Order: sequence, then C-alpha cells, then structure tokens
Amino acid sequence: MTTFLQKAHQEQKEQEENLEETRIKFLETKEYFLLQPKSKNESEWPKELFTPWVPFCNDFKNIWKKEVQRKIKLDLEAARKKVKDLQEAKKSSVMSEVVKVRTSKPSGLKAKMTKRMQQLGQSFPSPGAP
Repeated sequence: MTTFLQKAHQEQKEQEENLEETRIKFLETKEYFLLQPKSKNESEWPKELFTPWVPFCNDFKNIWKKEVQRKIKLDLEAARKKVKDLQEAKKSSVMSEVVKVRTSKPSGLKAKMTKRMQQLGQSFPSPGAP
C-alpha cells in the first residue's frame, strides 16, 4: 500500500512539474506573439490564443499542400519540356544526317570518256550539240 501511495505521489509531482513547465512555455509563446488577453482570468488566455490559432494552422496546412502540388506540377512541366527539347534535338540531328546532300562524283561511262578525252587534249562534244 505504501509503495502505491509513493508511486502515486511521484506521478503527481511529475505531472505538476509538467504543468508548470507548460505554463511557462505558454507565457513565453504569448509574449512572442504579443497576445494581449482581453480577460484578466489566466485560465481563459489559452482559449483566446487558440481560437484564431487553429483556423490559421488549418489554412496554412491547406495552402502548404497546394504550394507543394504547384511546385511538383512546375517541376513536371520543366521535365517534360526538357525531354521534348532533347527529342527535338535528336530528331533534328537525325534529320540533318538524312538530308545531307552528297556531292556526287561522275562515275558513268560518259564521265570516264570525257575525262579521258580531256587528258588526251581533245574535247568531247556535249550531248545535243550539232
């Protein structure tokens, strides 16, 4: 029985210390936010602080979620744009390789005969000339 009472007394003492510590922190918070209580009763001060505080926290939470979603959306758009730009760059480089025009070297019989005649000093008549 005595151990039960000692344990209960110890727990009560701890709870009172926690209560006093919480009271001090509340007063520090009140001073930090420059709260001027309307009532003289200290027991009503938490109600005066938390009445506007709870809606503020809820609004902040909702706005924070929306901002996070907006940032994710912007990052996604930037990533999509980057992928699109890379695909276009790759496509244009492939197209430029495909569209490259080679200078063809005459390799037919007529070109060989013309070259041979020029080496011999004779001119080969152009087609369609009389």
